[in-house]
Amino acid sequence: MLFHFYFLLFPFEGMDLLNSRRAWALGIVGLAVCFEFCCWCEGCLDEEREALLQIKHDINYPNGSSLSDWKGDDCCQWPRVSCNNHTSRVNEIDLYEVREEDLGTWYPNATLFAQFKELFYLYLSGNQIDGWRMPEDICELRRLKALGLYRNNIKGRIHPCIGNMRSLEVLDLGYNRFEGSIPPLDNLTSLSWFYFDGNDLDGVLTFSTFANLSKLTLLNLSNNPQLQVETESPTWIPSFQLKYLYLSNCQLNQHSGGAIPSFLATQYKLETIDLSNSKLFGPFPESFKYLEQIESLDLSYNKLTGVIPPQITQLTTLGTFSVAFNNLSGALPDLKNQFITFNESSYAGNPSLCGEPLKRRCSADIPFQPKGGRTEEEKEESRIIDNPVFFYSCVAMAHALGFWIFIGLLVFNKGWRFNFFRTVDRYIYIGMCDQNLSTTWMI
Repeated sequence: MLFHFYFLLFPFEGMDLLNSRRAWALGIVGLAVCFEFCCWCEGCLDEEREALLQIKHDINYPNGSSLSDWKGDDCCQWPRVSCNNHTSRVNEIDLYEVREEDLGTWYPNATLFAQFKELFYLYLSGNQIDGWRMPEDICELRRLKALGLYRNNIKGRIHPCIGNMRSLEVLDLGYNRFEGSIPPLDNLTSLSWFYFDGNDLDGVLTFSTFANLSKLTLLNLSNNPQLQVETESPTWIPSFQLKYLYLSNCQLNQHSGGAIPSFLATQYKLETIDLSNSKLFGPFPESFKYLEQIESLDLSYNKLTGVIPPQITQLTTLGTFSVAFNNLSGALPDLKNQFITFNESSYAGNPSLCGEPLKRRCSADIPFQPKGGRTEEEKEESRIIDNPVFFYSCVAMAHALGFWIFIGLLVFNKGWRFNFFRTVDRYIYIGMCDQNLSTTWMI
């Protein structure tokens, strides 16, 4: 084959200029095809195949049987492994939920993964990882774009070297047992999705940490109940446009009066906001009416006060809405656009809210009477004591009880009995005397 390409690249004497150029073009294309074909036939690199086999042994320790189909010389053909077609280097390892549950916790050796110089994607979620051996070596993966460690059991503080992995676009550390604070992330300028939910973080995290992450679209810090998240101080200007923000079940802006984050007014691409159970105070912000792409808004289980701005009905893309269990008051927004679809559960736990779809009318003088009879509240308040039968029964019982108490006193108290009968006799005698006198005068 190379012999033929020689004549294409070095044409014989007498070939005209046009044919010579064509021959050069065909030769270059042919060499490129040949080079790619040769590289593809070569398979994965020996050192990377050996590293994968060591990872297989490690994840199966002491007696597991996962990844049994990892066999053969070309590791690029193995399941859960992908390679670069040109260099034959491994660029993706997906070991999601591979370790068998009865094997217990796993302490992977980060040095094994550091041997993959062109690794872009590494997924190790759901493998009972309790910690790393040589954790700093994972940061040697300079080209890594996605690191998934979701739902493991990794304890302690996150290694600060993670802040130097400049190629990271997705970092998922959710639902582990990381403690302490998040290291500086200023250098992760390619980061788009950041999950750190469901951990044991504490201390104060200021949103200025994320100020320079211009590509950030998803941020999830939910379910870190000891984490104090501050968005108002120090002053900062976001360079990103979020689509998804999850800050539920953490302590939000406790040093700033528990206010709803003001920077949200600048996030016009937001589709999901979850600030539930985050110890928020203050009014419902009118600026939310500008979130024209919002699909889900959850502000439940806080201490928000005041009214729900009527302009909120402008959010025609809203599919999920909840302000349940706050201290909101006043009339609900008009039932129009998407707000026709929200039922009473969206507003539950706000005793001072009124209007449809709640059963409380906004007029305190006229009780709300829906079709079909009284409201549930009125039914609960209409107790058995309001029944006339119950009233007259109580009166009869009271008379009977009083009568028998009086008879009992006469039976068991001799002095009272004599006095009673003496009084009765006196009134009878007086009555008879009055009758005799009347008869005499008539005669």
